[in-house]
Amino acid sequence: MKVAEPLVSVTILAFNHGKYIRQAIQSVLEQTHHDLEVVVVNDGSTDNTAEVLNRIADPRVRIFHQANMGPSMAANRALSECRGKYVAIMAGDDLLPPNRIDRQLGEYLKGGSRILFAQAEFIDDEGNPSNTDRYHTNLTPAMGRAAVLRRLFEGRAPAFILTLFTEASILKGLGQYCDPALYQMQDSELLIRLAKKYEFCYLNEKLYRFRLRRGDLNLSGWDPFKLIRTRNEFYLLMRNFFDDIPADLFKEMFADLVRNPAFTTPLEYKCEQAFVWLKSPNASLRLFGVEQLYDLLQKDEGRTLLAGSYSFTNKSFADTTKALDVERQYPDHSDLYLDTGAGFEAAMRVVSPANQDIEDFTLTFDLSGLGPVRAVRWEPLEGCYCKVQLSDVCYWDAAGKVTSVNLDRIVSNGHLRADGMHQFLTISPALYLPIEGDVAGISLKGKWCSHLGGRGERFWQSTLYPDDGNNFREEIALRKGASLETETFSLTFNLSGLGLVHRLRWDPVENCFCKVHLDSVTYRDASGASHSLDMTLLASNGALLASGAHLFDTIDPMFFFPIEGNIRTVTVQGHWWGPLSAAEVARQKAGGQASEESSPRWVRRILNGGVQQLRKLKRRARIA
Repeated sequence: MKVAEPLVSVTILAFNHGKYIRQAIQSVLEQTHHDLEVVVVNDGSTDNTAEVLNRIADPRVRIFHQANMGPSMAANRALSECRGKYVAIMAGDDLLPPNRIDRQLGEYLKGGSRILFAQAEFIDDEGNPSNTDRYHTNLTPAMGRAAVLRRLFEGRAPAFILTLFTEASILKGLGQYCDPALYQMQDSELLIRLAKKYEFCYLNEKLYRFRLRRGDLNLSGWDPFKLIRTRNEFYLLMRNFFDDIPADLFKEMFADLVRNPAFTTPLEYKCEQAFVWLKSPNASLRLFGVEQLYDLLQKDEGRTLLAGSYSFTNKSFADTTKALDVERQYPDHSDLYLDTGAGFEAAMRVVSPANQDIEDFTLTFDLSGLGPVRAVRWEPLEGCYCKVQLSDVCYWDAAGKVTSVNLDRIVSNGHLRADGMHQFLTISPALYLPIEGDVAGISLKGKWCSHLGGRGERFWQSTLYPDDGNNFREEIALRKGASLETETFSLTFNLSGLGLVHRLRWDPVENCFCKVHLDSVTYRDASGASHSLDMTLLASNGALLASGAHLFDTIDPMFFFPIEGNIRTVTVQGHWWGPLSAAEVARQKAGGQASEESSPRWVRRILNGGVQQLRKLKRRARIA
């Protein structure tokens, strides 16, 4: 055994891995290939990691303690201490199967200098197998440098980084192994630099055991703040993405996006890069395209090329900046909270990535090793108003027995609409699933629609339908943002230019049961004179309570105003409450002395003859 100059160095980064680090090191020492060393860097752990490491006396294990400086600095230190010709990497809470080094070294010796990866399997805190699809894209190799770089451009991993095996000289020759400023994206930054110089190759064997830590304690865990940091770091590292990528490789990478495949000049290359940036799946990265186009438009040569070869002018640039909205306030993730006897604690949270931009979703949560479940709370999209419709919910036990959940038994802190959608007026939506017992996993399928932002105005709308002689038509409807978070409201609709109005229909809010008390309805005519509607003349398709409020047990509430003439503006003021549940509506009807007074004849005629058709038209045009 050549301890002084081992053939292979295995680096292990440890931070608060006291529970796992001895087992991790042992999995390296028990490799079928013995000519190796283990280089461990303890990055300022605050648990018993240092004590565990200091009790290890094997001469093949070299341990370095340092103040906490982050994963990049720890990785740089580990690489600098490596003495082997080849390097394999791992984390201090993971395990290696006994044949990893043998298999990767044997495969690597068959070819030239390159970067070799393998597949991985997943284990839980106790080391038991864990089925997960969280990292499935990492496990699907990207073949060829163009495919590798394209995937990195899109923010997706081309390989499972912890299975990396290569020559130490390649990594040390990079000048800087890992960017010390990065905590989440240092791996991607490293892979980008490697992919620009070397081919990536793959062994289709599971040669790594990745531990999925309970409570998402992995560095790559789906914690909201980690995700925010990931997005910000990704933006920073991508600024120089196209540096050192030759034009021919660029054309291969973006064969579907290049506008002029025959481009040859550096200025044309700049234009093509800018337009590729604008097609980035990451909205913030599109700003790089805007910046590059802005710089090109500053000079005559750039303006001429853009206009002549790409039909892109200053007006085109203005249209681009007008349409680009890159602000995203919250990361995309979906949380499952488990009550195993102590309530819904943060430690019993399981997180799954969630793409809000796709209407259909399928989420799988791995609950292996968490113990018996007493209750389950699902928070579909944290930090945004949303609508969720579940089509299938099922769970399975450790033996694989699958049980379907009765969707009618699911309750939420939102409003259940007639179409089966749970609609939320809170940025902390929650659904409670009737699941208990020994549960190994849960799957949820359905549709959702999210609206990011801090106000309900982005979600609700209030609509005024004028009758200009051709009934209440969608094409002349007037809409205003509406928030049920505030009890009082005051909405003004501008009818200028519509001509004569014969009557008005006001739909206070759509898609929910509600209660509305109108304090006043005022309007101005063409001369500017102000008028107040006699409140005894208005009617609705709801129940009139003794308090004067109108209670609606329909998700299409309507008021009818006998207002006619050349009207400039209409203002409605009052109080509203909602969304109400069907049970709350029934209770208020019973306790509020609801009156089903006869509506005026013209209202009855509308309700009886045309409301169903109006609803159909409205639903077609409704903004979800």
